[in-house]
Amino acid sequence: MPDWLKDIVPALGIVVMATGTLVVPVLSWVVRRGLVSQDDLRETLAPVQAGVADLAARLQRIEGDVRHMPAADDIADLTERTQRLEADIRHLPTADDVAALRETLARLEGGIGGLSDEQKRQGRALERMEEYLTRRPEK
Repeated sequence: MPDWLKDIVPALGIVVMATGTLVVPVLSWVVRRGLVSQDDLRETLAPVQAGVADLAARLQRIEGDVRHMPAADDIADLTERTQRLEADIRHLPTADDVAALRETLARLEGGIGGLSDEQKRQGRALERMEEYLTRRPEK
């Protein structure tokens, strides 16, 4: 090592130590200023955490809805059953048809009632004729 460097090394060591004692606090202050405090971090994260919680709740609702949705096979079965029911319903009588049928039945009941009365009258007439014929003396 050259002699001139031997004279400078102790002075250089003092300069490095002095610089180190000044640089470390300044450097840590600069780094700290760049970092966020815990309170600032909490304030910033609170809305984000609320949004995440809201999204999680919405996701659970959607998953529940999806679980209750019928599968494609179920939808096809329901469509087929609906079409069969609609075809069967087309062949059923309408309210007007039922009303006309009731009216016809009422007329038939009235006609049958009239026939029953007529039959009773004829039966009584036959009984009288039979009685007359059985009581009549033979000639």
